[in-house]
Amino acid sequence: MFIDFHYHSLITTAADFDPMLFTKSLSRVRRCGLEAICLCEHLGAPRYNDPYEWLGSVGAYDNDAYHYQDILVYAGIEVNIAPRGHIVIIGNREQIVALRSVVLGKYQNGDPILGRLIEITNEVCERKDVLVIGAHPARPGFELERLSHEELSLLDAIDLNGKDILRWEEIKSRPDYEGLPMISGSDTHYFSSCGNAFTILENLNVRRNTPGIRQIKAEVLAGNYHVRKSLWHRWMNRHSAWKKEKLVAKLSMNVPFAAL
Repeated sequence: MFIDFHYHSLITTAADFDPMLFTKSLSRVRRCGLEAICLCEHLGAPRYNDPYEWLGSVGAYDNDAYHYQDILVYAGIEVNIAPRGHIVIIGNREQIVALRSVVLGKYQNGDPILGRLIEITNEVCERKDVLVIGAHPARPGFELERLSHEELSLLDAIDLNGKDILRWEEIKSRPDYEGLPMISGSDTHYFSSCGNAFTILENLNVRRNTPGIRQIKAEVLAGNYHVRKSLWHRWMNRHSAWKKEKLVAKLSMNVPFAAL
């Protein structure tokens, strides 16, 4: 199974959902050889539910995944934590939507600490049915090494992020993350950066059946995976598909793209 664990359909947190742009993005997913993505829109995105409503209108939902043609789309959410950092949570659609509602209700002015976010997640969701990932841990302003060892142990995995490819070796070498699985996703907001990083789950074959999140999580925790970066990742980091995302956001959406 070739999967991107960190994907966005919205160009920015404040952007409207564009079905045509998302269709183009999913076509790029297929051309890159990926079989599944995890949608991780930010907690406060006003149009958070729109991609799922659209997916439900064009395809079936089965065993935790939307089916768009031959692509599986899993539900997720990206949450800010205090004092800094982002956490991606992937799970069953109903549980993720319910989790978002609870966290938004409790933290309208401020962000939860990681421990409290995990407590809420355990209250709302079946813990074995969600995958909790520390997102882009080395990105300036979002460093997760500031968390204690006890806090980091609450995570299921660390995100080797497609926008930080040149820092992967630094992340892998940090003792803070020793023992945590390190999986990968592109952090795509605009289709030009799709496929720059992904994960191969060795024992899952989507042609035979649709893996549920519990099955995916079990494979991650067992270490049955490989992370991959695209052959053009050096070009991307120099000339920057990420910069293109931000330019597109600025020119077409007219919204602040610090939210990317």
